[in-house]
Amino acid sequence: MPDKIRTNPIGIIGGTGYYSMEMEEHEQLQEETPFGAFTATSGIVEGKRIIFVARHGMRHRFLPHEVNYRANIYALKKLGVRQVFAFCMAGMLGKELEIGDIVIPDQFIDLTHGRSNTFFGEGNSVYVSMADPFCPPLSSYASGELTDAGIKTHPGGTYVCVQGPHFSTRAESRFYSDFGDIIGMTAATEAKLAREASLCYTVLASVVDHDTCSMGMKDMRNIVTTAKLAARRLVAHVPENTSCKCADSMAGSVISRTGMHDVVMGRTSKSMFNDCR
Repeated sequence: MPDKIRTNPIGIIGGTGYYSMEMEEHEQLQEETPFGAFTATSGIVEGKRIIFVARHGMRHRFLPHEVNYRANIYALKKLGVRQVFAFCMAGMLGKELEIGDIVIPDQFIDLTHGRSNTFFGEGNSVYVSMADPFCPPLSSYASGELTDAGIKTHPGGTYVCVQGPHFSTRAESRFYSDFGDIIGMTAATEAKLAREASLCYTVLASVVDHDTCSMGMKDMRNIVTTAKLAARRLVAHVPENTSCKCADSMAGSVISRTGMHDVVMGRTSKSMFNDCR
């Protein structure tokens, strides 16, 4: 898929309520991956080639623990994506946030369980650093762009990732608020896989409710509209290259390897993504 301006397309992942993106020359993509099927839309937005993925499916078919994160991230990498803006909905754990704000976290705490959150295992021992789980330059760029666009944005903070699909009890919410700023059900799993795939990945979390409440559906239309405007703004000006270490995130991470899962991204070693560079 040639790009009009950039060498690589930009990845946009839409969360709850954000199931499509208006684009030119759009086409449906269906890819088979070693981890299952992948469906997305490709097209031109603000003169840039975009690959848009509806995380939960077009009609929100998949609960957070049912999303095939591995197929999504693998296919984005295979299709040439190097930068990913991942949109999601989140609950607020702090009083300083308001419904409709966008938070760009720099840390997460993963409380999920039973999910496939690595490409490795079964003889392939890989330990990758997650000290800074989101791409710092891409996150900084996003914060500046959205602030300049008049969108109330909060850079930094901790995203507490829970299993879901249930919302918290009041006791749980008080507990989480001691060490987190927002709470959601998807970002940690996705971020770990994006790191293994050596992608520049950042999360843009729209605040939709207080943690113990049901989703603020009365505000959802406006919140999704803002997320879509944010995505177009980010696509319009994002630099093709950022001064980050994401592309080398797998360096020194391999302990032992066998078969196709040698290294997710290796410039000198065999890799499941060697043919994607």
